[in-house]
Amino acid sequence: MLAGAGGNITVQVGKDGILLVDTGLATMSDKVLEALRRLSKGQVTYIVNTDDRSDHIGGNEIFAKNGQPLAIGRAAQANVMIVAFDTILDRLSASEFSGTN
Repeated sequence: MLAGAGGNITVQVGKDGILLVDTGLATMSDKVLEALRRLSKGQVTYIVNTDDRSDHIGGNEIFAKNGQPLAIGRAAQANVMIVAFDTILDRLSASEFSGTN
């Protein structure tokens, strides 16, 4: 667990990469990435978002831009698989990616 990134982030490191449960605040992403590098040289492969508040999803964009395209998402050139409830994905699609809140 990483604490203090605007919220707690659960981390699991494995042969397929790194799984994060939430990504903390966007402003803390560099520090989160630095802490992850001490655990693994792998890329963040999966993100599970438990809420749509900024302390849960703030780092999504930064982690989605890092790393190589995943074999499972090669057609879309996805660098990370983000998993969330439909309501969270709907809100992210409507606000984060359209530029409105």
